[in-house]
Amino acid sequence: MAEGGPEAPVAAATPTYVLSNDLIGIKSPSFDWQGTNLPQQFRSFKRYSELFLSTPSYANKSDEEKVNYILLWLGPQSVEVFEHYC
Repeated sequence: MAEGGPEAPVAAATPTYVLSNDLIGIKSPSFDWQGTNLPQQFRSFKRYSELFLSTPSYANKSDEEKVNYILLWLGPQSVEVFEHYC
């Protein structure tokens, strides 16, 4: 580079993540722990989550990352249940 010219930008210390646009406007899975038919609701949640996790935004994520997403979608109570049994 020539003296006095603009300096090259410095690379970021942390990686930058680009999210896919394939799920913009689509509601993420959720679960209502106060629902009246939890088994049926969980079956629906499971199927919808499987569809979500098969999209390009999630398909290449590790199993650990997928579990974290599922726990987030299920809500705070799921973390307590997960930690109790795992």
